[in-house]
Amino acid sequence: MGVFETLEVAFGYVVTGPAPLAVKGHLFPDLPHRDIPLHQLRVRLLSPLVSNSTRAAVWSYLVRQARTRGARQSSWTVGAAGMALPELLRIVGALARTYAGELEDLEAAALGAFLGELRRVDLDDTRDPRLRWRLLTAAYRASRTLRDTTHNTAPDTARDGGPRR
Repeated sequence: MGVFETLEVAFGYVVTGPAPLAVKGHLFPDLPHRDIPLHQLRVRLLSPLVSNSTRAAVWSYLVRQARTRGARQSSWTVGAAGMALPELLRIVGALARTYAGELEDLEAAALGAFLGELRRVDLDDTRDPRLRWRLLTAAYRASRTLRDTTHNTAPDTARDGGPRR
């Protein structure tokens, strides 16, 4: 099982069962006023009906939960990574086209950098609307560096899947 497959399984565990990780929708504009499990929230945030400011507020909340010490801190860390998984897949998939190594290495580099940046983010600055972009950029840079330093790769002159703003 690959790195991202393992993350998706772990994400599945934290968003199901009797006490799934969820956000209280009433805390965020554009979201329904009910508890929204993260796997549903991940899909909902893709909707054009959700504003960028709501997305930024949700990511601020996710980072705070993943950084707040407590019984569920590790679950929220998995939750935040799982929320980013579709974009991490896109980044790695684009870079993998010109990568000579093992796909799992690219996945590990991306996830490791994402989690590292999650730990470095200044909690006083979590209202930054670019927070999600910063986390994904760290993942992109780490996987691109790995791709570019691996032998037998051809430089990719086309757009190679960097994070979208």
